[in-house]
Amino acid sequence: MSHSTVFITPFIKPGGGPPGYVYGLRNGIDAIRSECDAALNARFIGRQSHERNRATGEGSGLAAGSGLGLLKHLRDRGVVNPFSSQSSLERDSIRACGVVIGQGYQSPINMRYAKMLGRVVGYMPHSPDIAAEEHKITEANAGKKISQRAYNRHFRREQALLSLSDFVVFPSYNASTAYRSRFSTVFEANKKVYYLESGVDVPEIDPNLAIPEVLMRAKDRTVVLFAGRYNSHKGYDLFCQAAEVFGEESDFCFFSAGGGPIATPDGGVVTDLGWQPNIHSILPHVDIVVIPNRIAYYDLWPLECAAFAKGLVMTAVGGSRDQLLDLPDTVSVGRASPRSIELGIREAKSELDKNKSWGALNKEAYLKKYTSRLFARRWSNTIEKIYSDYDSRLSKLQR
Repeated sequence: MSHSTVFITPFIKPGGGPPGYVYGLRNGIDAIRSECDAALNARFIGRQSHERNRATGEGSGLAAGSGLGLLKHLRDRGVVNPFSSQSSLERDSIRACGVVIGQGYQSPINMRYAKMLGRVVGYMPHSPDIAAEEHKITEANAGKKISQRAYNRHFRREQALLSLSDFVVFPSYNASTAYRSRFSTVFEANKKVYYLESGVDVPEIDPNLAIPEVLMRAKDRTVVLFAGRYNSHKGYDLFCQAAEVFGEESDFCFFSAGGGPIATPDGGVVTDLGWQPNIHSILPHVDIVVIPNRIAYYDLWPLECAAFAKGLVMTAVGGSRDQLLDLPDTVSVGRASPRSIELGIREAKSELDKNKSWGALNKEAYLKKYTSRLFARRWSNTIEKIYSDYDSRLSKLQR
């Protein structure tokens, strides 16, 4: 049982949210396992897929506003756990380990079981706001209103996850502010918190993948991209409004890739490419990536863009503030507004005009800090610290 740790999340797949976070961590651990000590004796519990995580509420014929569409959106965001009962695999894995870490909002059933067995329990949230607020906003985006009863149920469930936990993990302090505010009594009770920056596993680009023809036709212009969920959290409306200011300026061409409740304006400046399962194949054809979040946790997408040496325009909110300190070829936008986004894009274009390799420093930062291998190393060190901090309890489990 020595240094054995189990990570539990509903799904494990490339992309964002808990599924993408755990996918990158697992791959990083696999890559360095032969180099590591027992601290990386880790197991991962969750349904596994190689299809990129889609957290738009769309896909599989489900409309974003339908009940099933909402469930799928929340599930892919790691805001709901579809498993109402505990599997034998989960029980056996918990019994065989010393530390259990829940990744993302989920049923407290596994953590209660781990606690009953005397295991050390941790929880890592993965949303810019608490789960109850995520449900509220998601339903509002679909034209619905969450009942107070449902809101309270989600609030109590996440409160239970935090209360059951011996420790909580966040990627940075700025990513934790919503949780500290909403669950202040939990954190005031000397709750141990570990900070551990995320990392990403970036795939090789398949040269045979087809690139949208409309994107290829824009190669002589400055290509500006928004990718992700078309909702208010992600500031998709701000991006579209900022793009409209440029009108038919010949220097720029605006694209979006994703889906969600906010529609791309018909006949507008932004060309909607729709959901792109191989989004990385598009990045070499993009000059500037815009990430106009109104609120943010600690997105993996900026790190993926950095890996491809892309220059960024990013709002300084939540965990993005910490990423801005590390990604030098990034324009920081202090206010989430169309005007600020527009000015940020113009500043990025000016940087590109002065230096055609603008974005390269972001790749250097990625290689120094944000690869999946370095990410796994940080978790290895954190797990070592956890076992040291809870040595007296964990020692009893081995007798």
